[in-house]
Amino acid sequence: MFVPEILAGGTNSGDIYMWRLIRDRRWDSDPTASPTEGPSDWEPLPPCGVRSTVKQLSWGPSSAQLAVNSISNVFILREQLLSAHYKQKVRLNSRTLDTAIYRKPL
Repeated sequence: MFVPEILAGGTNSGDIYMWRLIRDRRWDSDPTASPTEGPSDWEPLPPCGVRSTVKQLSWGPSSAQLAVNSISNVFILREQLLSAHYKQKVRLNSRTLDTAIYRKPL
């Protein structure tokens, strides 16, 4: 599946880098316009890794799923939102809809 707004690439050291296209609002107002893009139109996303040489990347049914074929394994990466809050040296992270981690400094 082709995901036009995200570009992904893998390395022989197992690193996966992604960039998101910063859309120009003029494209939305004039659908007949021919969009042009350059290096400054791509925003880097946080990298991730699989600890094995990346042979192939393939998008799943949605832009939130990326299949990674490495030499020894196949991985399915899925985008997940992280909710976190930090106040007065206390941190609260939400890992799932019904689980939260509360950390207080020692």
